[in-house]
Amino acid sequence: VRWLQMAALFPILWTHEGDELYFGQKQVFDQSALTKTMFKKYAKLHVKFFPYINTLVKEAKETGVPVMRSLYLHYPNDVNTVQIEDEFLLGDRVLVAPVLDSAARSRSVYFPTGKWYDYWTGKLAATGPTRVTVNSPLDHLPVFIKEGSILPLYNQNHIETLVKNVPGKNDFEYANSTMELRFYGTGDDRLQLWDGTQLTAQRSAGNDGNCSTSGAPLNRVYTCNFNDSEKVISAIESSSRLRANIFPNAFESKITITLDNVSTHKVKVSIADLVGRPIYQTEENSSSFVLDLSFLHNGIYAITIETGNGKFTERIIKR
Repeated sequence: VRWLQMAALFPILWTHEGDELYFGQKQVFDQSALTKTMFKKYAKLHVKFFPYINTLVKEAKETGVPVMRSLYLHYPNDVNTVQIEDEFLLGDRVLVAPVLDSAARSRSVYFPTGKWYDYWTGKLAATGPTRVTVNSPLDHLPVFIKEGSILPLYNQNHIETLVKNVPGKNDFEYANSTMELRFYGTGDDRLQLWDGTQLTAQRSAGNDGNCSTSGAPLNRVYTCNFNDSEKVISAIESSSRLRANIFPNAFESKITITLDNVSTHKVKVSIADLVGRPIYQTEENSSSFVLDLSFLHNGIYAITIETGNGKFTERIIKR
């Protein structure tokens, strides 16, 4: 599990499980319910970080600067960073402190200069340079984000693959149709994604943050999250506690919708384009149903599902 956690923020999630590795007793991951649960959590984390990791891969190709970096690379004037061998920077803004002792449930983390926020909670973890002992139960990988940094993340539900153009699967086109831009603390930052999209975010103390995008090669929906506030750069509302599974997405004609934890079977469904113009409405009386949307032109749409449990909005792709 600890090896899996660390590998989740490598450019390739590589567990070494399989026929190639054998130390007297082969480790078979799928025989442990706990390990399968952890694999699901950290496989999702790996996919979520794809926009940032892919951007770093492009940078590495063009400049030779590695994706995973010693702290010393960005903090050469801090003599303490020379000795750090059990932490790494993912790019210039993400500090990863994996737990290397299988029995440990906490570890000491060295934070270089600046304010560092806990990725999982969004709360300030430390102001460096300092060393802090952080809790790390078996299901937890310590990850920290430097203040004033944009972190681009995928935020679609149920991404099945990042391979392009896979019929019947929630593939790269589905994942890449929407993105969360997290900004931690205060400051001003710019980041160019691998596809040329320029991201900009600013926030000053006591004020709401602002973010913008330019140069995007596709009509992607962005959600800007400033830890304690959220802004959506589109006409689409954020979803509430209702959750729905939509399959396949992207689709060619029909989609199947299954609702989770629904107390009523009266379901209102509406589809709009990305500027909010209504295109289609219907009502269903089941928590699982099929819609024939073959009449839609190829493109990205917003589907909104309403029940007594709340309202859910998701991006869907017709191709």
